[in-house]
Amino acid sequence: MESTTPKTLRVVGERTSVRQLAVTVSQVKGTPFKPMWAGTLGSLKVMISIMRTIRPAPNDPFPPWQGMQYSHNMFSGRGLLAPLDNGRYPEIAWTPIRTMLAAQSSRP
Repeated sequence: MESTTPKTLRVVGERTSVRQLAVTVSQVKGTPFKPMWAGTLGSLKVMISIMRTIRPAPNDPFPPWQGMQYSHNMFSGRGLLAPLDNGRYPEIAWTPIRTMLAAQSSRP
């Protein structure tokens, strides 16, 4: 029998690329968006290392370099979840990115 409380749970709604996200945001907002090139994974890794050296912030819950590390992990593919556990919850309808963006755009 399958445990009702998994030790690790990996669920994903919708995956998209940065370029496709820019297209979707452009369509939803009616304003052109395009990704900005911010360097290579290697240059980002160097910037993270520099930031961790000059501002380690070991007691900060969100140190300045953490967002850069998250971006590096996502763009490198290291942040992809596998295997996915979405099949454990067939009754859940995941919200598409376009729907979420449209809901956010309609807020005052």
